[in-house]
Amino acid sequence: MVLLLWPSAARAEGLSRFGVGPCSGSSGAVRVDDVPLVFSTQVFPQLETGGVAASSAREQAEFLLSRVESALGEGAASRIVKWNFCVTSDEAATEVRGVLDQRYAGSERGAVSFVVGQLPRAGAHVALDVVAVDAGTGSARLDRREHESLQKLSLNPGNPPLCRVMPGSLVFVAGQAEAGNSIAEATRNTLRSLDATLQHLGLSFADVISVRSFVSPMDQAEAAVAEIQKIHRGPQSVVEWLAPGTIEIELLAASPGPALEPAERVEYITPPGMQASAVFSRVSRTHGPSLIFVSGLYGTSERSGGEEVPQIFANLEQLLKPAGGNLRNLAKATYYVSTDDSSARLNELRPKYYDPQRPPAASKAVVRGTGVPGKTVTLDMIAVPAPRE
Repeated sequence: MVLLLWPSAARAEGLSRFGVGPCSGSSGAVRVDDVPLVFSTQVFPQLETGGVAASSAREQAEFLLSRVESALGEGAASRIVKWNFCVTSDEAATEVRGVLDQRYAGSERGAVSFVVGQLPRAGAHVALDVVAVDAGTGSARLDRREHESLQKLSLNPGNPPLCRVMPGSLVFVAGQAEAGNSIAEATRNTLRSLDATLQHLGLSFADVISVRSFVSPMDQAEAAVAEIQKIHRGPQSVVEWLAPGTIEIELLAASPGPALEPAERVEYITPPGMQASAVFSRVSRTHGPSLIFVSGLYGTSERSGGEEVPQIFANLEQLLKPAGGNLRNLAKATYYVSTDDSSARLNELRPKYYDPQRPPAASKAVVRGTGVPGKTVTLDMIAVPAPRE
């Protein structure tokens, strides 16, 4: 697969787009430099009166995109860095891509990722959360924002649906999971584990920007969300994974104080009581005011899922280079796999591409699909620019 690798001429301040994402038509990578970002909660196409806003994935995507743009304010379309879509089928993902094609010119589109699974709202085919450059003012490191109409579309309507964060160091905590007799109990136990990790870093849940849960079965998602919102006032998202009766939770937090720029732009941390790994870090902490968001990547092979993995890493290297990144400066990875073959191949090959002392913080979920028919693995990456030699 050939990727076009030029920076877009159409750009919001502090935002640069590179290349064309495989199978999406959106940017392959988006770099943000020294600008505040806003992270949204996951929203669903639901009505206050009950039911969903429309029956088709296309109409639901239109509904959600309009609501999110309205919440983000004037010029939101040109400031969106990343769209994260959860959809109920590959066909629904195709419909969503059609909506993106109609609404946004290729030179104005951020990075995009898809994952297929059940959603915790009956009749919903699409769920969405976004990252955008914020056009507002303010100097607070973290600013949680209320927005009534957006809150009503979320699973946690009592909490602020937007979190604005100023440029600076960010902490990515890889998925953690603890057992329990129910999803609610497992969630509480996992949150205690995450709290211990945050305390080791000198942080607390007051510093958390957003939380993502991998849940099964999805009819228990609201129980998990309810437990999380007791200690986290801000954006949440849920993704179905095929591990029934379990939950894994990852989070993004802000380190207080100004961003530092040491020789290494990413710090990789193993908290006490956890085992280090050559293929993923338990925690990564970025330094400096820049981030690179990469679209969900796919391989080109039609023969086997295992052959997709090296093609994906080759595409990743191609996209990162013009944005100033490389495989030694990856901060966060999310791997979605739908077959045992792809999962095993991913485990086998990651040591080939990663410095064993510098693998990204990561979560891997076995899912129903990746958003493209016939593709069994997709990678969703966040990186930082490499230090200048």
